[in-house]
Amino acid sequence: MKKFIMITSPEYESFILEEIGRAGLPYLIEIRRSNSGRMKLGTKIEVDFDVLCFRLNDAYRSLLDSEPFESSKFTPSKEELEDLMKNPEKVVNEIARRLEDGRKRLEEVRIEIEETKARLIEIRAKLEALRALKPEELKKCLAVGIIRFTKITGLGFTAWPRLEEHLLRFQDVTYKVVNISPEEGFLFVFGPEERRSWVEALFMVFDVKDIFNVLSTKDILLALNIKKRDEILKEYEEEVDTLNRFVEGEEDLQKLKDELAPVLGKAAFIDQFLSIFLDKEASLPRTKLVSVLEGRVPSEKVSQMKELINKVEKKIGGPLFIKYEDAH
Repeated sequence: MKKFIMITSPEYESFILEEIGRAGLPYLIEIRRSNSGRMKLGTKIEVDFDVLCFRLNDAYRSLLDSEPFESSKFTPSKEELEDLMKNPEKVVNEIARRLEDGRKRLEEVRIEIEETKARLIEIRAKLEALRALKPEELKKCLAVGIIRFTKITGLGFTAWPRLEEHLLRFQDVTYKVVNISPEEGFLFVFGPEERRSWVEALFMVFDVKDIFNVLSTKDILLALNIKKRDEILKEYEEEVDTLNRFVEGEEDLQKLKDELAPVLGKAAFIDQFLSIFLDKEASLPRTKLVSVLEGRVPSEKVSQMKELINKVEKKIGGPLFIKYEDAH
């Protein structure tokens, strides 16, 4: 009597059982993972499977922690199954390396996206600033600053209402606010020259950012030149559009995730495959990727069993892993 263990995809499980039953071959067959009588892999190389599984698990989880992934099905070829059986260390190390490399590449793409977001905020601020800075107003205002509308932590109020109270003290001083975001706006203050030092002092007291913190001297000069201003406005608008499409689309990120999803599927399959032989539960959090059929067949019918398996493989268009050993 020979004992056998067969590994296949869950979708073929019923069909294989039906074909084997019709042929009347097995003496006993069960769909389970036995807790005793583990079969050994065909490798002759001494392998520390605990270290191997730890590395696979660590690489897998590190990648998932860095980015969410949709589950991906993996169906190995017969060659891949044989390679896994004969060279588990090589296969696991290679898949772990690909997972680790994928995590690093994802980090690089994420950094690029964050840098693009920062650039987008910068250029969008320049664009809104230049739109707000009308040449005729810029030429005659005493000061231009950037105010925040959000609450000041710990104080429970915004600086702007109190600043506005001071600006309303003099009838010869007027102001204009142009929003450039929900949190910030440009404050233009107009009035006679003798009020300039007073306005600058107010800006300092209420922490109004100098316009040169957002715009360069070049941008300020461009704002005063109507022709050049229109040209640079168009350039900023085009750059904002390009950056915005990159950030919202995240095409590079999705392309890389699509590339790595099958690698994750393969890693989960390898983990489940090895767990069958190592008398342990699969550690990677995936759905059932393999079905295990264990049974017995009379020794004289093993060749007939092999012929049947070859026919089944051709019908399902996929490989089956089957290993025999003497039954005790």
